[in-house]
Amino acid sequence: MVACLLHDIAHAPFSHTFEKYYGQKQTLYDLLNKELGGKLDGELKNVKSPNYHEYASAIVVSKEFKRELIEGALNADMELVCRMIIGCYYKKEKKEHELHNCFISLLHGDVIDADRIDYACRDVWASGYSTSSIDVDRVVSSIHVKREPKTQELCVCFDCNGLTEIRNMLDVRQFQNRYVINHHSVQYEQKLMVMAAEQAALKKFPAAKNGAEALQGIVHIDACHSGHYFSDEDLLQVMKEDSDNKYYQEYSSRQYKRFAVWKTPDEFFHFFPDVPRKMDLTHAEFEEKVRKALAPITNPDDIIILDVTYKPAINLKSLYLVVNEDMVRYTDIHPELQVDLGDCEVDLVFYYIYVPKPEDPTVNLDEERKNIAKLLKPVFADLYPASNAEYRIYEFMQNAMIKGFELLYNNDEKEAEKKRKQVKDMSKKIMRLEDFLKASKMFDFIEQFDGGSE
Repeated sequence: MVACLLHDIAHAPFSHTFEKYYGQKQTLYDLLNKELGGKLDGELKNVKSPNYHEYASAIVVSKEFKRELIEGALNADMELVCRMIIGCYYKKEKKEHELHNCFISLLHGDVIDADRIDYACRDVWASGYSTSSIDVDRVVSSIHVKREPKTQELCVCFDCNGLTEIRNMLDVRQFQNRYVINHHSVQYEQKLMVMAAEQAALKKFPAAKNGAEALQGIVHIDACHSGHYFSDEDLLQVMKEDSDNKYYQEYSSRQYKRFAVWKTPDEFFHFFPDVPRKMDLTHAEFEEKVRKALAPITNPDDIIILDVTYKPAINLKSLYLVVNEDMVRYTDIHPELQVDLGDCEVDLVFYYIYVPKPEDPTVNLDEERKNIAKLLKPVFADLYPASNAEYRIYEFMQNAMIKGFELLYNNDEKEAEKKRKQVKDMSKKIMRLEDFLKASKMFDFIEQFDGGSE
């Protein structure tokens, strides 16, 4: 209960928009681990996995509520509370903390957790959009804790009768990710707000190297402590006081000076059909080549390029159902979904490009988008040379390799999961089929089979 109530206590102003100014994740992890007496050493799978505000919330809880939680009537376990907030499972003493690990997954898990249910419902209400409804009572009543058949470890699973609500939850999250969080206007507004805040902060701290460093002087982890929390209104006031802040003027007036070259991924792939879908578009030369290509029609410095991340809806391999009192994987019931695991396990980065609007308000922006897309076609052909046909072969090989590891490590799910992640982490950045074939580590994997025949 304590972890559920306090898990978002250190959300930064405007939620995720400014939480990165809390500092580096490694620094936040070190602060928290110190507060807990080093009990997280070697326990967290990836220090970068928890969000900034989750680290900050756990730090605030351990600093500000220690007396109330440990010495007070609650008699709470501080370490467990912090682990639940950041999603850090017990590893060293796993057997003694089996049930605790289940509680951690219920608040901060890989599948369905209290945090996901909470923001899925709350964001629908706050944003006003209409999508699938979620019967929270039915989801909660479908929760079971049973032993996984192969590992015999306690695991959270769901009654198959609640599957409709789980699917609705996934649909809501995908809708939010695609049409709200990563909407081109939302992303642009957030960028304006960040630029406005950094410029205003630089007026407050002129000795800072840049706006980002200046803003860290306002939005920092110490500001989360009781009585010093910096709110949305506080940050807006700082921006309002900067009278010549052009970014805040644009943000507050909603008179946007730029427009998105494409408004959705569907539009992007319509303009550039040869760029493989389902691929992480991260490329070190993206900004440089785009600005150079558009220099003949606009000032490159006036172009804004944003990368957005489309997060996986759920790891289907981690979703367990109770069917006729037996615990089974969701993908065992629906094996046809195995081929789509790449969609569910990998973050995909996508780009938006914003260019200045034409001075003539009668100019058709859709025609402008088409003209700009023509200029960018050779750029993307160079950045992403793999054809869709090649990429389909590449995907087939990747899925075949992952399936091979599942067969090879049939009795060791952890090792199979580790190999799946290795394949994906290494291969999702590869742009050409020939690069995939030449990757030495892939051959190291293949050699684990009998001559590669499987």
